[in-house]
Amino acid sequence: MWKKRLLSFALSAVFAVGMFSFAPAAYAAQTSGQTYYVSPTGSDANDGSAGAPWKTLGKASATMQPGDTCVVRGGTYHETLKPGSGVEGAPVTFKAYDGETVIISGANEVTGFKQHDGEIYVADTVLPLVDKNQVFVDGDMGFNARWPNTETGKFYEGFAEVESGSNTTITDPALEAFGDDFFKGATLWVNAGSRWTSQTAAVQDHTGGTITFTPLGLTDVQNTPTKGNPYYLFNVYGALDSENEWYYDEAQGKLYLYGDPTGKTVQVKARETAIDLNNASYVNIEGIDVLGAAITGTGTSHITLDRVNASYAAHAAKIVNPYGTDVASIKLFGDNNVISNCEVAYSSATGVWLSGDNNLLFNSSIHDTDYIGSYGACINISGDGNVISHNTAYNTGRDIIIFQSGEGCKIEYNDFSHSGMICADLGVFYTVATDGGGTEICYNWFHDNDSSGSKSGIYLDNGTSNWLIHHNVVWNAGTALQLNVPSNYIAAYNNTLIGNINQDFAWVFKEDTWGGRIVNNLVVGNIGLKPETIAYGNLKGADPGFTNAVAHEYALKADSPAIDVAEAIPGVTDGYIGAGPDLGAYEYGAEPWAAGCNLDAPPAMPQVPSAVAKPRYANLVENAGFETSGLEGWTTRGPVTKAAPGAGHDPIQMDNGYTRTGYGSAKLTGSDKPVQAAPLSEDFSSGDLSAWSSDAFANTQFEIKDGALELGSAPYTASECRVLYTGENYQDAVYEATLEILNPNTSSQELGMVARYMSSESYIFFSYAPWRTGSGATYEIARRVGTSYQRLNAAPGTVEMVPGEEYEIRIEMQGESLKWYVNGELQVEAEDASPAAGKIGVGQYLGDGTGRLRYDNVNVTPITAGAQEEPTLTTEDAPVAESESVAESESAAESESAPESEPAAESEPVAESESAPESESAAESESAAESESAAESESAAESEPAAESESAPESEPAAESESAAESEPVAESESAPESESVPESEPAAESEPAAESEPAAESESAAESESAPESEPAAESESAPESEPAAEDESAPEAGIQAAILTIQPAASESNRGKLSKTISVQPDTTYTLTAWAKVEPGEELTLGVEGGGTVVVPESAGGVWTRHQVEYTTAADETDITIYFEKTSDGSNAVYVDDVGLMEKELPRQNTAEPQRVALNNMSATISEKDALQLTATVLPFNAKAQEVEWSSSDSSVATVSDTGSVLGVKNGTAVITATVKGYPNVSASCTVTVAAGTNYPVRDLTDKLADKAAWTTDGAPLFEDGQVVLESMKTLASAETYENDALFHLRMKLDFKDAEWYGVGVSSTRPLNYAWSDNGLYHLVIKESQFELQKWGNGGGGANQVVVQNNGLVKDGEYFDFKMGAIPENGGMRVIVEINGQRIMSWLDKTDPFDAPGYLNFYNQGTGTMTLGAPETGETDPDPDDSSSSSTSGSSSDSGTSGSSSDSGSSGGSSDSGNTGNSGGSGDAGDPGSTGGPGSESTGVPQTGDPFPYGMLVVVVAACLSLLGLLIYQHKKSVQ
Repeated sequence: MWKKRLLSFALSAVFAVGMFSFAPAAYAAQTSGQTYYVSPTGSDANDGSAGAPWKTLGKASATMQPGDTCVVRGGTYHETLKPGSGVEGAPVTFKAYDGETVIISGANEVTGFKQHDGEIYVADTVLPLVDKNQVFVDGDMGFNARWPNTETGKFYEGFAEVESGSNTTITDPALEAFGDDFFKGATLWVNAGSRWTSQTAAVQDHTGGTITFTPLGLTDVQNTPTKGNPYYLFNVYGALDSENEWYYDEAQGKLYLYGDPTGKTVQVKARETAIDLNNASYVNIEGIDVLGAAITGTGTSHITLDRVNASYAAHAAKIVNPYGTDVASIKLFGDNNVISNCEVAYSSATGVWLSGDNNLLFNSSIHDTDYIGSYGACINISGDGNVISHNTAYNTGRDIIIFQSGEGCKIEYNDFSHSGMICADLGVFYTVATDGGGTEICYNWFHDNDSSGSKSGIYLDNGTSNWLIHHNVVWNAGTALQLNVPSNYIAAYNNTLIGNINQDFAWVFKEDTWGGRIVNNLVVGNIGLKPETIAYGNLKGADPGFTNAVAHEYALKADSPAIDVAEAIPGVTDGYIGAGPDLGAYEYGAEPWAAGCNLDAPPAMPQVPSAVAKPRYANLVENAGFETSGLEGWTTRGPVTKAAPGAGHDPIQMDNGYTRTGYGSAKLTGSDKPVQAAPLSEDFSSGDLSAWSSDAFANTQFEIKDGALELGSAPYTASECRVLYTGENYQDAVYEATLEILNPNTSSQELGMVARYMSSESYIFFSYAPWRTGSGATYEIARRVGTSYQRLNAAPGTVEMVPGEEYEIRIEMQGESLKWYVNGELQVEAEDASPAAGKIGVGQYLGDGTGRLRYDNVNVTPITAGAQEEPTLTTEDAPVAESESVAESESAAESESAPESEPAAESEPVAESESAPESESAAESESAAESESAAESESAAESEPAAESESAPESEPAAESESAAESEPVAESESAPESESVPESEPAAESEPAAESEPAAESESAAESESAPESEPAAESESAPESEPAAEDESAPEAGIQAAILTIQPAASESNRGKLSKTISVQPDTTYTLTAWAKVEPGEELTLGVEGGGTVVVPESAGGVWTRHQVEYTTAADETDITIYFEKTSDGSNAVYVDDVGLMEKELPRQNTAEPQRVALNNMSATISEKDALQLTATVLPFNAKAQEVEWSSSDSSVATVSDTGSVLGVKNGTAVITATVKGYPNVSASCTVTVAAGTNYPVRDLTDKLADKAAWTTDGAPLFEDGQVVLESMKTLASAETYENDALFHLRMKLDFKDAEWYGVGVSSTRPLNYAWSDNGLYHLVIKESQFELQKWGNGGGGANQVVVQNNGLVKDGEYFDFKMGAIPENGGMRVIVEINGQRIMSWLDKTDPFDAPGYLNFYNQGTGTMTLGAPETGETDPDPDDSSSSSTSGSSSDSGTSGSSSDSGSSGGSSDSGNTGNSGGSGDAGDPGSTGGPGSESTGVPQTGDPFPYGMLVVVVAACLSLLGLLIYQHKKSVQ
């Protein structure tokens, strides 16, 4: 609904490896190696042969070499497998013995149970994993003693309901039965507020019906417990009352179990990891199962998991980060990994989590995940080129698949279902604020979203762009396709959607849907799109002719109107049968495709990465949003860097102030020039902490204690905390401090020093983590990038930091060089490719929030002012993506000096080198040849600026240097005497322009280049020496909306103004539109355009807001490439920003030249009541038919009339045939048989007295009660103080201000007052927009789907009063919802699926920026006394509304249709009832009028008034004559 905050998954990693195409099946091939055997009956003293196998997997791992295979005999292994790495062509393989079951278990058996109290038994044991403890009884997970109970295996039920709540309290009368303090010490789980995610807290007090707990981590109103929210309490001994429930007394070491364990196997979790793949590569795991422990790996490459079953592999009872969790059954962070033919079941959060590039998840079953209702999923994916193919995933608390980030991915042939089993406002597929980079979602089934709140099938939340969605089928999922605005370059072709398509819920950039195309879709529902979206050729409101919709078989029958009428879209509809493609996901005559996994007969495995389709009218710009790939693929000149996180064009903020996209709004300076910082010396003796901040973590605690700073998180509320010194920014400095660990258990802790901190998503972390000791990475230097850490280097270190001891920390930062000393010993060093000034501080992470540090004697000494001065750059047009890779380039010393130089990995910095053998390689030196390739190097913006280079002290300052290619001679940096100096080479003026240089991939190696005296300058060399510096750039992908920032020094020359450009292949003689968003800071100017074509000059942005700009360009007859560019054309010290760039072929006008062939109606038969209306819609096919108008007629106007817009009015009991005939084509028509039943008049409840009584209402605002009317202000709600029986229509007058309004709403039969419809409320909800009316059902399975949609067409006008009636009346075991406006019955919908039949509240919602005025009905109306329940209203009858019943009359707009009818307007009903707008057995009516109904009643009034006036004038004239 409202746009979610960006997903924040802690401790993920990003790895930059070039694209690599592979056939995963090839991993089975390997060079011959040794084969070893392991058996539970073996011995590690054996030789590992088949006859003398080893006993442990650990012995095998320690022995095996690349190419070796370990065959594992059947049995259960209670250990962690940590295989070594193989190499390409020679993997290390562990596989199960054929026909035998191998299990690696994280659990140990517990015996010795004794009866304790009745059905409660007790045993002595140790459960070491705190909130990750699990107990298994005969292989099934038992529940930690809880209330209310749930049965074994029933993860998504057994909840209590909040009566009222706050951030620290919940009140529920059911709690009173337990007595005071019963739940004190328990843990609370609650799915709070809008139910986007869940939270846990420690219960501190229990009195009566109220519990008090530690503050929830999310404090905004959307995440605060409110009436109806589900919750439960666990980990309390007194709640032991259900089979297999358990409670662990940690102090006594006793496990209590409910139920006699005699004859059962009871196990407790002892290890979190079954298979440890950290930093492993080329490893195959085949046919081995894991139980009660996970498969994890960071820094993985070419790992294959095949036929692996993971059950109960990941569990955490407490939720540390509600918007992200690191809990997953299989978690592989790396590249080129394969998970195939696996089953993953029962995870408290995520099933499979893949992060990295070119990974494959194939033919696997993932189910029963996220049973704690966090931001977990069956599948979580991030990275480029990943493929998710032929999987079946079902049953999860939130989304089936969360797409976190990535470009060029493919999600195909998957069967995804049963999402939302706990949370709300979600999708079967979900992503937010992602640039998909052409990611293709195709040939999938998305169905059965079970959320009781807002839900969708395919949900692209706010800030998404560049997605291709085609040939998918969506049913039973609420809104079939939800595209929350802004939504750019989203193409949806040939989908079959049982439900609506919506573009909505934008709080900023409300109409921003540029580049969107919705074409060739079969829609059983409504299509609600923003004006910019191009939509045509979609068939809705007609019987689609499905094979068997009841059985969800959506292939087409031979008489389907969808056959051969679609537009051919190359790359999407290729291979169609017949005269043209068919609408929807299936092609008639072709074998219907199927989705999901087949473990018995696996389908063909796809290539990775798979080529994604690039249809016409797609965005041609790759890396258009600068989100995950920096400036890769762009050419830069001058100072161009990637902006800090949050600077993207869509930082949408809600009323409560936190940012919903872009990870917050970072503070961006207008110049690259770092500030020379003052030294810092702080021993905290003054007690002043005014210069210290707790970063973004609300639950960070820090104080001065015993003369030092102590810091940590509020226990059990947050896992991570940081404290920063805010007084200065440091880039090159020595940072010293004394550090002591105060918490006793560091086994899962990570702690260390923070430096170069620019935002919570951009800093350097000097990390110490004992849990990494096994992988030789206890000490690590990493860069935080968005929500991930990118490792720069790691080492085992020499100093073990233990609690209670003080350690002297020293961090040295100079240019790219980073060194970390502890007690004077160097632990690890690394290079920071994008050094920038930032803050220093200290931080730590511990899952349960109990980590605490003592921090003292802080000294920071800037190294030199010169080291931080800003360079002046003169490089031009450095192609980021074309330079040679580090691995492939020769060292600088080999190209310009002696060939004896050592490779880069062994060289020292140039500043320290003495001769050629010690000089840096091209990749590390600061000379002209230092650029890296696009595949592995950092972007041009990421190389180090000259002034910050590590060149010799004798080198010229940057301001005096020539271009990068002309930097100081090797001879001046103490290189080998044999080399010639650069000044003797040809001058820069004679160098070839960058455009003429060959790309790096084609360059000669340095060893092959000529020596310095004869060489051309670096600008002419065939390597890529032209990369740009970027002192502030980040070297790895960042999540969230990003931007490129162009900065400039004061008084710079034009050549030093930032410029960003890209050359793109195009079609000759074609018009393209270049589009981009820009923000220009004060005093600046941006020019964007096409080289040699049009430009747009963007001046300073008023108010600092983003604006969109466009340039059209028509290519010449022989032009196949154009260059787009963005250039800062001003000389101030501030910045300009560019984001979300697009280049798209201009849409050509469509020509209607075809002969009309048929007419498709939304109903072929219908039943309505007298005085009700039914809206028929007619679609002339094909869509490009030259005649589009139809003429309507009725076979019997005395029974039913029809207007010229297809509005049918029931006149009297009987049957009539309504026919639509194409104008000018009498033989092309279609008919609907309409049966008219006896009508019903409904009683009304006049609200005159209630609107004059302030005490009759409750509100969350301050409405004005005056003169018998109520004025409700913007974004507020008004609700009746009492409930009403469902026996009449509420009657009042309303006036709405539609200025900049999203919508206004009225809710009847509401289960709660005030609550928004999506805030766990249940009601019938009418949304009133300037364009249309939408009747929604929320709760009881409604999910907020539109049941009926009616076009406004002037019924309700801006600022004008209108008469309004609405109510829900019992009928035939259901509830009929009636809406009448100005005497016209516009809606009549019968809800038979779990209807709201209890007395309910009346709610009014103002979601606009204007006012909502509620007033008493006008006097003199025919409404009966509201207290007289026997009276009935005549409102809505043909005589009252002024209709004459003739065929030309528009009639009253309302009516109903039988549930069996197809294609009725509105909603997303059950697929067995395609086109009915409710669920099974529902009836619905919608009158989406296509023309303004003639106001006959008003005509009578006007004519009467005119006659009266005429009479008066005649009378006055006669009197004057007399």
